[in-house]
Amino acid sequence: MTITKIKNDLKAINLKFNEPLAKYTYTETGGPADVLAFPKTVSEVKEVSEYCTVNNIQMTILGNASNLIVSDLGIEGLVMILTDMSACEVVGTELHVEAGAKLIDTARVALEAGLTGLEFACGIPGSIGGQCI
Repeated sequence: MTITKIKNDLKAINLKFNEPLAKYTYTETGGPADVLAFPKTVSEVKEVSEYCTVNNIQMTILGNASNLIVSDLGIEGLVMILTDMSACEVVGTELHVEAGAKLIDTARVALEAGLTGLEFACGIPGSIGGQCI
């Protein structure tokens, strides 16, 4: 995995290299990610995922990096963080929510729309689509 190749191949994606994850975790822990990607759309998530698969690059997906303790050694490969995908809207009686949306914010949107079922999430700092590592 070379930085130049990834920069050229994924030029539409916001990428950072050798980026300390402590800047992004709620616990302020974590060494560098070899590559940190910030997709903004589902198609960008798909592009990054397919790129990693084709190029045999280890990939880790994070929601908003809450409730996460990352080693000072960091994470090898590409880390995709979904904080730029946080849209949350009410469509009729449904919530349409992107993976990076915070549970707290999503519960608040549901409450304001008179929707029930997410009350349990009002104090959880996680995101809708995070993954533990």
